[in-house]
Amino acid sequence: MMDRVFQDVRFGLRMLARRPGVSLAAVLALGLGIGANAGIFSVVNGVLLNPLPFPQPDRLVRVWEVNPKTGAEDNPVSPANFVDWRDQTGSFEKLTAIVNWQPNLGGTQSPERLRGSLVSWTFFSHLGAEFELGRSFGREDDQPDRGQVVVLSHRLWQRLFPGDADAVGKTLTLNGSPYVIAGVAEAGFRYPTDTELWAPLALSTNMLALRGGRFLQVLGRLREGVGREQAQAEMTAIARRLSQEHPKSNGGWGIRVVPLHEEIVGEVRPALLVLFATVAFVLLIACANVSNLLLARAASRGTEMAVRAGMGASRVRLVRLFLTETLIVALLGGGLGVAAAYGGLSWLAAVNPQQLPRLEEVSVDGRVLFFVLLITLVCALASGIVPALRASRPDLSQALREGGRGSAGGGQRLLRGLLVSQVAFALILLIGAGLMVKSFLQLMNVDLGFRTSDLLTLRISLPGRSYSQPERQLAFYDQLQERVTGLPGVQSSGLVSFLPLSGSSMNWVFSVQGAPLPEDERPQAQYRQVSDGYFDAIGMQLLQGRGFSTDDRAGRPVLIVNQAFALRYLNDGNPLDRRVGFGRQPSYRDVVGVVSDIHHFGPDREAQPEAYVPLHQDPWQSMAMVVRTAPSIPPTSIASSLRGIVRDIDPQQPIYDVQTMEQRFADNLASRRLAMTLMTGFAAIAVLLAGVGIYGVMAHSVNRRTREIGLRVALGARPGEVLRMVVWQGARLALMAVALGLAGALLLARFLSSLLYQVSPFDAAVYALVPLMLGGIVILACWVPAARASRVSPLDALRCE
Repeated sequence: MMDRVFQDVRFGLRMLARRPGVSLAAVLALGLGIGANAGIFSVVNGVLLNPLPFPQPDRLVRVWEVNPKTGAEDNPVSPANFVDWRDQTGSFEKLTAIVNWQPNLGGTQSPERLRGSLVSWTFFSHLGAEFELGRSFGREDDQPDRGQVVVLSHRLWQRLFPGDADAVGKTLTLNGSPYVIAGVAEAGFRYPTDTELWAPLALSTNMLALRGGRFLQVLGRLREGVGREQAQAEMTAIARRLSQEHPKSNGGWGIRVVPLHEEIVGEVRPALLVLFATVAFVLLIACANVSNLLLARAASRGTEMAVRAGMGASRVRLVRLFLTETLIVALLGGGLGVAAAYGGLSWLAAVNPQQLPRLEEVSVDGRVLFFVLLITLVCALASGIVPALRASRPDLSQALREGGRGSAGGGQRLLRGLLVSQVAFALILLIGAGLMVKSFLQLMNVDLGFRTSDLLTLRISLPGRSYSQPERQLAFYDQLQERVTGLPGVQSSGLVSFLPLSGSSMNWVFSVQGAPLPEDERPQAQYRQVSDGYFDAIGMQLLQGRGFSTDDRAGRPVLIVNQAFALRYLNDGNPLDRRVGFGRQPSYRDVVGVVSDIHHFGPDREAQPEAYVPLHQDPWQSMAMVVRTAPSIPPTSIASSLRGIVRDIDPQQPIYDVQTMEQRFADNLASRRLAMTLMTGFAAIAVLLAGVGIYGVMAHSVNRRTREIGLRVALGARPGEVLRMVVWQGARLALMAVALGLAGALLLARFLSSLLYQVSPFDAAVYALVPLMLGGIVILACWVPAARASRVSPLDALRCE
């Protein structure tokens, strides 16, 4: 048996080498299809299928507060509520609190900003973290009166203390305070994402009693045998009880329990599944393409198959022989596909889309290789079974009469059917790509409410130890803005607590004087502190009233609202006659102006009600700066000057997150751009494969009809008539494919709706233009063999015989 297998393999290799062009085309077609599937499956496997790298990850959940009345979803938790949850729940083995922390690393020649987290002392045991050096936190570390300790990530340890085993016990200066290094986490542990170091949360007694301020992220581990639904029911009951006990702070608030895996990957799941379906279509087109090539080659081997059958070869033997050749092609294509997958993942790592979670866990692992082997075998069977079955039924008498030209029974209808399916699938993918491109262009053209050009942004966070007094903070900001505005090429500058397109914000409840609401029904709005000149620097329009000035620094409390705020909450008169107060016990401020809306969270998010207060009336330790330069000066060219100014004011104060606003806009759309790019690329591959398939089928058809075409020419047919005849043959197939493709696209388009912005999944323009474009490609692919057919002479036809 093995001898026969090796014999079939050797013969298959010889047959592939005999017609290298056809063989190479088949290998490339399958390589493209398998490579696209392997690459996307690697991402799906690493992001969606692989469990999180923690012990028993299915028991890990995130716990949020929600308030349907105010529209608050996935809201952080107040410390007092966290304590009550921890004490009253029976569904959780552990509850851990986390707060984002970005300390300044001082004591060095080049101060820098680090990405950290303040965590409960149970954090590392909660996630089952191992330590490279040192220890985890203990209960005693999580006390406000204890010495400050810190745990470094493996990556930060290597950067600050390259491989130094004596780093434990050394001291880092963070925000002006000494922190002793207690340990170094194992390599690869970086939860939350990209965290560089962790310190104990160490909330004071007064802070633990705070119920109105919500800033804690809560991570839970379910008890053994407890499901998420059971935990959700218990937490809902706790929320209801707390709402009754504390109506001012907890009225209307509920709790939502979300699996941690879903929390991390939920937003990208629809896009990845759509891309996975897309590459499946590409693979189907590749299989149909290869099947077309093999059918055409089988037609030319009719005499060989007839002779084999005449000499006693069984039908199974002929099928096995033919499938062996197909399997060799598929395996070569699979190897090429694995190489393409490695290249694609390298490209993805270079692109580094920040919105794609768990990117560092994506690789071509054993599961991916098994998937490649599986689809390779499926491709071999799908591509080769029909040509093998047709080739295994030769018409012996017909083959002998044709004297060497041979035929496996024609199979023209099957060839045309496969061609129609290729073009139909390609049309579906092209329509999907067209919809995503139009959606992306819509996003790019959204009026954000400010000008992104010629705008440099950066962030500054003043450490509490050195800048605990508001006067020191304001002195720093005033000196900074005055010196930055005086730089050559700078037109204006301003400060804001939360930058547009940064993803950060602060919501506060508020009330309008004269329009009281129950405590649990008070609305929320975005709250931002801004300096003089911010609105001019960012490019916002003043619609009513006035902007802030130096007179407001020591004057009456004032604020400016955006148009969305004014229309929703101040629409019963002149908004400049109203007073608005923020917080549970509001101190009311005069509304002195109304400014245009800004899409702070991206062009695909509606503008939210926002209020702006003067920085001098409400100082904030962490601010962002916007600097508008002259159109002739690139914004990035002044970055070094800004660092120099800050270094002159305070040598230990770093600036960080220095980007142009155009870069922020591009980053905000990065995930959509990536999905559109991949979808368009896969659609282009599908069109290329379909075009090659059309050309192959038409060339094969012309070759088989050489005698017929020669006779037509001999009887007076003109070249133009022959040309039209062949092109019309391909055009009829294209029309059938377009009809089927449009029907398929209409059925599948609704799955794209979650990825589209202000574009209907049934957009008429896309459904009209894409078939026309694809039809033109089909006509072009038919034209070359048709032109060759129009030049056939009767003498050529006789020689063909």
